[in-house]
Amino acid sequence: MNQAYFWAIDEEHDLTFYENVMSRRGVMQGLEYRHAENSRTKGDWRLDFLNDRRSAASLYNENSDLRTDGLSRSNSNRWWLRSKYNGFVVDPAWNFKLDLDMVSDQNYLREFSSGISGFESSRLRRSSRNSAATSMWWTPSPAPARRSSPAAGSVSA
Repeated sequence: MNQAYFWAIDEEHDLTFYENVMSRRGVMQGLEYRHAENSRTKGDWRLDFLNDRRSAASLYNENSDLRTDGLSRSNSNRWWLRSKYNGFVVDPAWNFKLDLDMVSDQNYLREFSSGISGFESSRLRRSSRNSAATSMWWTPSPAPARRSSPAAGSVSA
């Protein structure tokens, strides 16, 4: 079962809270924070956390699909932190880009590859957002249309 709650904080910021209940593993909780303060500053920050009921004290206790690296996963606290940020810090003349991807263990992305917060879904969503942000980032915006003022002595109806 998967449940999400979306909160539009304002026009430039939003949060999504979600929970994914897995009968054998526990409850995976997640948070996504997105912001776009102006046309040159955009960020997407995501964190998933699971207190996993399943762990492997030795390589032979590990799922057979995950034994290929020769490592066992004994931790039960599992997480995935990822972010994309394009913008500036302090001075708009200094562009700053961040692409952060950190996981708690070597098997996390292989075990949780599907679902709303899975690797495949996140990768596709971030990729499409990044290409949209990149195109917006590098495409010059058109100059604002000039308003012509009425000629002197003309009367508007």
